[in-house]
Amino acid sequence: MKKLGLFIAVVLLVGFGVYQLRSGNDEIANPFETTELSDELVSGYLFGNELVVDAQTDDYLTLDEVEEASDVIIIGEKVSEGDSTVIENEEGVAEIPYTPSEIRVRTVIEGDPALECMTLVVLEHGACYNERFLVLHAAGYEMMEIGNEYLLMLKDTARPPYYLITGMSYGKVPLRTERSRLRMHVEETDSETAEELRGLYHHHDQIREQARERYADYIEE
Repeated sequence: MKKLGLFIAVVLLVGFGVYQLRSGNDEIANPFETTELSDELVSGYLFGNELVVDAQTDDYLTLDEVEEASDVIIIGEKVSEGDSTVIENEEGVAEIPYTPSEIRVRTVIEGDPALECMTLVVLEHGACYNERFLVLHAAGYEMMEIGNEYLLMLKDTARPPYYLITGMSYGKVPLRTERSRLRMHVEETDSETAEELRGLYHHHDQIREQARERYADYIEE
C-alpha cells in the first residue's frame, strides 16, 4: 500500500478542526458480508463489519529500517483509548480513521529517559464509524488491546504527548499472542485483497519476531 507522509500531516491537523469529524465508541454490530464497498459515505473492502480503507503508508524491508525511522522505542501497556474519529474528505466520504490510545511506559529503550513511567498518547490508525456500523482500518491496521503490553517504535509529532507508530503497523509489536477480528476474517476469505493483506501481515509478523528477539532482555525485565 502507499507512502505515509500525507497521512501524518493530516492526522496532526485533526485537533485543529481542518476537516469535518465524526466520532464515537459505541458497540459495533456485524450485519455485513465480506465484499467490496463503495458508496457516497465509505469506500474500501469489507471483512465482516471490518472495513479496510486505503491509506498512506511507508514500507520497510527490515527491522533496522523501522528502528532508523523511529524517534522513540518503548515498552508500555495500553491503558485506555479515546473516542474514535473518522476524517472525511471534501465530499464527506470517510477517508482516515484514528483513535487516540494512552500507553503507560514501562521501559524506554531509545529516547528521553524521562518518558519512563509517563503516559503517552499514541494515535492508532483504526476507528469505529457509527454512521455505518463499521470498524475502519487504515491499510489493514489492527488496534492494540487494552491491558496488553507492546514494544512500540514511535515517531515524535512535535506535539507532546502525541506519537505516531512508525510505518503505521511495523512499529507495533505485541508481547503476547493476538488475533484481531479483522485478521480472522482475512484468513478465512478467498479474494485478491485478502491474499494481499495476508502477505502484508506475514511481513509485519516477521519483523515483530525479530524485534522480540532483539529486545528480549528489556521485555523480560
